Amino acid sequence: MLPVDLDPDVAKEGTVIDVSPGLPASARDVDGIARRCRGIVRTRAVASATVALVPIPGLDLVADVALLARMIERINCEFGLSPQKIELLDSSTRMLVYRSITGFGTSMVGKAVTRALVIQVLQRVGVRIASRNVARLVPLAGQAISATLSFTAVRYVGERHVRDCLRVLDSVAAERKRRRGRVAARAHG
Repeated sequence: MLPVDLDPDVAKEGTVIDVSPGLPASARDVDGIARRCRGIVRTRAVASATVALVPIPGLDLVADVALLARMIERINCEFGLSPQKIELLDSSTRMLVYRSITGFGTSMVGKAVTRALVIQVLQRVGVRIASRNVARLVPLAGQAISATLSFTAVRYVGERHVRDCLRVLDSVAAERKRRRGRVAARAHG
């Protein structure tokens, strides 16, 4: 557990977190959510780099896994793509969301985020845990390298997840539009 001042999940006074069911209603809503989520990613990446400066081997990995798990869950929730929010959707929309998720092969959209999943994702994006720990053997410069690697890894995973969520929402919106077009064509034809 991170100290409160380093824990990005500790909401600042006046912060509102959307807990309503459903997907974002408009492109403007989606843009606002994407902007907010990119801010979350930056905050988490800085927190990760800060923890990596502490010269205790393994601490940064434990912190990164916890930070990433909470970050991915928060991003899923913000976009309306957490498992809980997806289950609240009407069956037609839920089917579109799941079809989009599986069609893109996204690894964390709409899923419960576990420690094992986060470690798997970190390994898949090429983060070499050993290199961060070896870098620590070089005083000061090694900690800076470790912090840079932590920042970059968290930012990359977070940004990629935001893009995955946007792709899923775009796909659902496009399919809804196609369906409305077919219904309108049948009604007039």
